[in-house]
Amino acid sequence: MAERGSMKAFVNPYTFVATAIQVNPAAPAGHEQLGDDRFSGTLGLHIKARSPLLLGAVQGSGSQPPVDHAGMIFTPGSALHGAVRAVHETLTGSCMRVIDLDYVPVHREHASTKVTNGLRFARVSGVDAESGRPTLVDIAESSADANNPSVAWFPYACLEKAFGGPVHSGSRFTVLNGTFGGTPARRTLTAGSIQPAAPDDSDAWQILLTDTAARNPDKPVYFAAGRNFTSDAVVTEQAWAEYLTHAAGADDLRKARLSTDEFAPVFWPPADKNCSHPDENCGHHIGYRYRVRKAMGKGQPVWVRLGTGVGGRQVVTEIKPSYLWRTIGSTTIRERLPKDLQPCTDPAALCPACRLFGSADVTVREDDAAARQNSYRGHISFSDVRVVDEPKTREWKLAPLLNPRPSAGQFYLDHSALPDTEAYGRSGEKPLSYWGSRADPRNNPRPIRGRKFYRRTKKPHEGITPRGQARDHHSEAVGAATVTLLETWTTLDATISFDNISLAELGGLIAAAQPELLFRGDHPKQRNQKIVTSLGGGKPFGFGAIETTVSIARIDTAESRYLGAPAAAEIPIAAAIDAFTESTDVSLRDSVWPQLKAVLDITAVENEDVWYPPGTGTKGTKDYDDGFAFWNQSSGRSTDDGTRRQAYRITGPPEATATDQTIPNPPPSETKK
Repeated sequence: MAERGSMKAFVNPYTFVATAIQVNPAAPAGHEQLGDDRFSGTLGLHIKARSPLLLGAVQGSGSQPPVDHAGMIFTPGSALHGAVRAVHETLTGSCMRVIDLDYVPVHREHASTKVTNGLRFARVSGVDAESGRPTLVDIAESSADANNPSVAWFPYACLEKAFGGPVHSGSRFTVLNGTFGGTPARRTLTAGSIQPAAPDDSDAWQILLTDTAARNPDKPVYFAAGRNFTSDAVVTEQAWAEYLTHAAGADDLRKARLSTDEFAPVFWPPADKNCSHPDENCGHHIGYRYRVRKAMGKGQPVWVRLGTGVGGRQVVTEIKPSYLWRTIGSTTIRERLPKDLQPCTDPAALCPACRLFGSADVTVREDDAAARQNSYRGHISFSDVRVVDEPKTREWKLAPLLNPRPSAGQFYLDHSALPDTEAYGRSGEKPLSYWGSRADPRNNPRPIRGRKFYRRTKKPHEGITPRGQARDHHSEAVGAATVTLLETWTTLDATISFDNISLAELGGLIAAAQPELLFRGDHPKQRNQKIVTSLGGGKPFGFGAIETTVSIARIDTAESRYLGAPAAAEIPIAAAIDAFTESTDVSLRDSVWPQLKAVLDITAVENEDVWYPPGTGTKGTKDYDDGFAFWNQSSGRSTDDGTRRQAYRITGPPEATATDQTIPNPPPSETKK
């Protein structure tokens, strides 16, 4: 893996195959009868694991791996169905079936006066007893006296000294002989002392502690406080609804981090996000902040933006738990994905994959809308996948598996059309990775990058520090789990039944189940296949790569099935593959198939080079697993330390067919004075 400064270039565990529109949707064959030149039958599927298999649910009930009533290991056919369909959708340019068209991400707010202008320090003074929704807030008065502000920032060292240890957000204190500096918009305590306030001190300051995880550890840390609270302002329902939208996906609300505690510890320097024992070797414990919740408590400090309501009364139009928090991106996936690639909804006009595998109607309708169902039952079904012989297994401490984050626009959006001169961050602007940034013209937003595939690599479980193995700083509290893996070279069998499909459709099904048949090249008799597909979980860690061999167990025509005629003459698999190839548009074969071949090739990249964006240090350490610096810099942002501005280029994974799949770390940048 190439060295680049104090960090390392890397190959990302996932990449994308570009989307392409194949053909106009068409009517499916239907299920009324087995038509002329159409077939029914059964395929046999023999599977050989090329990397360890993780079968069954890691979390929740049930055995892992699953076993049947006889104690034999199996996995439901639905797991194989999904993997085969994903390849088929790509080969045929079909719709992207599993996708949330209305998704739009929530981003971390960037530091800019455009973001912070008009914010007021406040504290919650009224709460709905049933829902926990704040109804009223008290506002810290504005002060024109720079030496006697009502809102200011205080160094944590002074607070810690005054309280004799960690400080709770909401604590009250008094400033003695204070001198304030900074800018008019951000006054900071530069001299004086702090002491806890008496209960009856009406002029006391109230501190707001926030998460330090995103702050620069090389700079001093300050926390905001306010005083002179007056005038209730009503929190509008719209403001609270927007807060809940912003809060969705916050770390505090992730399942692995849910806690009944109202407060979360705050550290300086920032604690490692994967640490499950925050009081042990995770930075200096300086205080407690309010956790992000779907409710707030009376007396909780917040930031708000004000407007005018009915009768001229002040109302809160925005409420958030920190000065810089979260912001909703713009332009949904629906607006970024061509119509023909969106999930099929008309059973009379389906893409090739929906005609073969089926199409489920997931349309959300109004409660009073007419009941209807626009689904189509597919023409194939998968048996359970069963281990052939007694398998070899191993216990494995699995590293945390977190949810994908499509908000990372540098990876999930296609910015290849962005001119190089426009690909660098600019001062005061949103990072280019944000959905709705300068990189998204109003009427021509960047499209979705493509279909996501995880890398297949040899021996992902070997080496000193496999990426899928929990490190010392991981624990069950952040998603690590002990699992049982089936060893490489485990063999399994399954069957695929099909009914009323054409020869070309049969070829497409076989190709999706054994893509090596399309891409074997000049070495059809090589000992082990290079082109593999997937089964089971742990794909981000390289688990689940499988080599498949398809055979036609039985094939029938209408005559042999219904009239007692002999079974259909044997149809060579090669003939079905050729029919499928000829039925596929040449532009799709030339543009998409090579990319799919590249991502399914188990020899395409070296396993030791594959890692999520690393930080500094060596593999196995917390510093190495901390990719914040890369995500921050690759976003196409601009930073300014007062003496120079660093403009970073938006940086994502190379095209799937690129010879060099490494991503520079740190990303390219320009220095401007």
